[in-house]
Amino acid sequence: MNESPEVFRHSDRAEANRAAKAKTLARWLWDRGIDGDDLIAFSPAHRRRVARAAGVNPPSGIDTWAATAELLDAKAAWVADHPGHPSAVRAHEDERAAWVPEPAAGSGNTAG
Repeated sequence: MNESPEVFRHSDRAEANRAAKAKTLARWLWDRGIDGDDLIAFSPAHRRRVARAAGVNPPSGIDTWAATAELLDAKAAWVADHPGHPSAVRAHEDERAAWVPEPAAGSGNTAG
């Protein structure tokens, strides 16, 4: 008998699938200099484009994206403690501008 989608969502297998997908996404995003705050600010459509570019079937809910953002934040904290480690290198940081949209003019966002 098949499980209902809601039951599956909370199963160990679903958790493992989300964790594996989040890890793949986090690696791809890390290499491009994209952090957890950037990711969460992306629109759902933009996150789907990111997932496809990372070679991942786009997650259907926010759970996987939230887990990805947590992994990115944890990696940033680790790198702060190990700045010279080879794992701190971002292999494709030059691609960040292609993936992180500039704030709209007049949006009040002066980060930069």
